[in-house]
Amino acid sequence: MPKRIALLLVMPLVLAAAPAPATKPSTPAKPTELAIDDGLPAGKKSIAGSGHAIVLDAPAGGGGALTAVKIFGSRYGTQQPPAEDFHVWLCDADGKQLKEFKFPYKLFLRGDPRWVTLKLPESANLPATGKFILCVGFNPQQTKGVYVHYDKSPDGDNRTGLPGQLNDAFGQGDWMIRAIVSPKSLNQNEPQMNTDERG
Repeated sequence: MPKRIALLLVMPLVLAAAPAPATKPSTPAKPTELAIDDGLPAGKKSIAGSGHAIVLDAPAGGGGALTAVKIFGSRYGTQQPPAEDFHVWLCDADGKQLKEFKFPYKLFLRGDPRWVTLKLPESANLPATGKFILCVGFNPQQTKGVYVHYDKSPDGDNRTGLPGQLNDAFGQGDWMIRAIVSPKSLNQNEPQMNTDERG
């Protein structure tokens, strides 16, 4: 009889020492693609001495970061791309430059237009509230440039110009320029990349 009592006293201790079941790690939020275009190109433009810009709403709640930019377009001019860079600027709602990124011209191919995704070398924090502006400039000339396409209806806020001078409205359609936004700032160690894709 004493042996049975001892066994009953030991069992609760063993059960109490059992580890708690492991919890699954939370899935990180996926990046969001912000756009004002409808995805259907209706025209194209290359603007000498100027650039193409769209105004977007900053993510609700703040803390968002720009991680990539998508542009629907194609290069024109000589067969070989110029050995130079084009520019992507992140600006505040007033058109003041917050960040500048450079990408090689060769990322755009001649011929049929396509979506080109420009992965930023490092993420850029967006304004906590309100709006921000994405601007791209290719310094086009007769022998080199990029046609940026637009859709048939200007439903969003579209501009032409360069940082500091983004007050001219573009009324022929919505530029097919999009922002890829992460819910929070991320440090990206990978070099700049681009992915050509349809759609």
